[in-house]
Amino acid sequence: MTLLAGYIGGEILAKLIQHPKFSSFHVTALMRSPAKAEKLCTLKIGAVVGSHSDEPLMEKLSSQSNIVIAAADADNYGAAMATLRGLKKRYETTKVPPSFIHTSGTGVLKDDAVGQSATDTIYDDLDVAQLNLIPDTQVHRNVDLELLRGDEEGYVKSYIILPSTIYGLASNILGRISASCSHLRQHGREGLYFGENGEYTMYQVAKRISEVLVELGLGTKPEPATFTAKEIGKYYGGYPYMGTNARCKGSQARELGWRPSRTTDDLLASIKPDVESILKEKERTGSLGLRDYAVRAAR
Repeated sequence: MTLLAGYIGGEILAKLIQHPKFSSFHVTALMRSPAKAEKLCTLKIGAVVGSHSDEPLMEKLSSQSNIVIAAADADNYGAAMATLRGLKKRYETTKVPPSFIHTSGTGVLKDDAVGQSATDTIYDDLDVAQLNLIPDTQVHRNVDLELLRGDEEGYVKSYIILPSTIYGLASNILGRISASCSHLRQHGREGLYFGENGEYTMYQVAKRISEVLVELGLGTKPEPATFTAKEIGKYYGGYPYMGTNARCKGSQARELGWRPSRTTDDLLASIKPDVESILKEKERTGSLGLRDYAVRAAR
């Protein structure tokens, strides 16, 4: 497993520890922090200190694993390829295809609307023909395609999880996740699983952020302002990513028994405590970090 200290990986870890057969599992986690690795050892988790960007290490650990869960950077091509090389070695040794569960994202569905239009296109993870039409040039797609090729070659079973918006404050020992599945059956091109439970617009989110800032005495208008071209360049590298469309239906996980409990209302309700947390972090460090654009957009 990679990035157990992260938002998604921490929840996966918590679920594994709670599993009734956990004592029979042999779990190895790759951790950047020696202190957190030491903590994992107290939870009966094998910990290796290192980085998922260390390709020789990733390949070695993967070659020793029956299942790899990647919850780190969805776009780290080198790490994904190293993992696949290791899993191929595992297959050559055992003659049994190991499983690779990879966290991608619904950003792979985004269009080029640049804030000018909506879309009627909704991707369903049961519609394999539709998913196969996703352009190879889409974000995350280069990594996803390598997993699919490995599955087609027969040396690995790939399962690609595509969370949508991950929101709220982390609550578990090492993080939190947006969605999970009880047992993955379809793999390869049939094994794409969307984590979805409703839709929202970025206008709804920006408006709620604006309202929260007014409530906290930090804003004067509850209506969000439009970014200028200069601000888009500063905060988004020139591309209005928040003006794209990505719509999907998470049908596969529901067929497996997944029953999501959080809705769009919960997402909007999470904004105030999240903004308060960001502002506390600013008081502590003097910086809003990578999420500066979210608050700036609503001021």
